[in-house]
Amino acid sequence: MKGFEVSIIFREGIDSENYKVKGSRFLFPIRTFLVLRRIKLEVIHSQGTWNSLLPGVILDALTRYEKVKKCEV
Repeated sequence: MKGFEVSIIFREGIDSENYKVKGSRFLFPIRTFLVLRRIKLEVIHSQGTWNSLLPGVILDALTRYEKVKKCEV
């Protein structure tokens, strides 16, 4: 994306330049939230089910990011 540094947090697959978070669908949100706290964020995009969206919503509640929206395609 032009103008932004993109970091990806994922559960399955291999990508040495991004953040692989292991765990069940219940542990994934907790571990992802911990990773999100370390990354300097301007935009959060969540794609998937509740366990992908939850860490961003919690981070927003604690830090008051401008907007959090869930979009489904």
